[in-house]
Amino acid sequence: MKQRIILATVLVVAAAVFAIVPVAVQVYGSGDVAVFSALYSPAPTPTPTPTSTPAPAPTPTPATTSTTASTPTPTQTPTPMPTPSPTPVATPAPTPTPRPRPTPTPRPATPTPVPTEEPDLPYYLYVEKGSFTLTIYGKDENGEYTVVVAAYRIAHGGNKTPTGTFTLPGSSGRERWHQFPAGGWTQFATSYYPGLYLHSPMYFSPNPNDLDPRYYDGDKPIGSASSGGCLRMVTEAVRFIYYNCPAGTQLKIVNGSPLGTTSPPVPDRNGMLHDPTDIEAAPTPVLY
Repeated sequence: MKQRIILATVLVVAAAVFAIVPVAVQVYGSGDVAVFSALYSPAPTPTPTPTSTPAPAPTPTPATTSTTASTPTPTQTPTPMPTPSPTPVATPAPTPTPRPRPTPTPRPATPTPVPTEEPDLPYYLYVEKGSFTLTIYGKDENGEYTVVVAAYRIAHGGNKTPTGTFTLPGSSGRERWHQFPAGGWTQFATSYYPGLYLHSPMYFSPNPNDLDPRYYDGDKPIGSASSGGCLRMVTEAVRFIYYNCPAGTQLKIVNGSPLGTTSPPVPDRNGMLHDPTDIEAAPTPVLY
């Protein structure tokens, strides 16, 4: 900037000089012009050696400010770092509180027996195959089966009739009338062994007045080893057992006659076709 001011000043002085020269010519004439020119011609101004003007440093252009409100660049939301799961710390098991032990109740030296309620079994049945006798025993004052209630003549099957002690069944093992597979009917059948019964004489049909006399006092009479293993007896005897000896009643059968029991023969039927001991048979005799 300073150099530009100096240059302008020089130009202004030069211009003033050149304006004075024509005026001098007119006043003094041409002859004096030379003198004047010589006197007043300014010594040539030495041309200054141009100093290299350093290139002005470019003035930085200010950034244009946009009048339009710029949309701010959305700030990037930093991805949240996963929070590390805390390492589980094992909780110590609580110390169990000891339970107070109950004070044991001292037991008596001799335990008191608890009475067991036994079923009411008023009778005991005993059979001696040697004497063909069934004896019905009742209880005495001590509860022992020593009282003879009745004794009846029977027919059995010899070796087909098993020995031992048997237990009579309930209603499921009893039939008012039972029919055998080989034919024939019998009353008040009570099972004592699979397929074997205590029963009445045989009948042709389930009718108390339709007796088959062969199995009463005929060729296979009561009082003989003539059955298929059953115990056959008069109707009065099996009727009593059927109604009065409940389930659980014991029946004992032995070979021979160790107690020497005896029984009367069967009543005479007098030609009638029913058992004289059967209270349900017809009162009017039916002749054979």
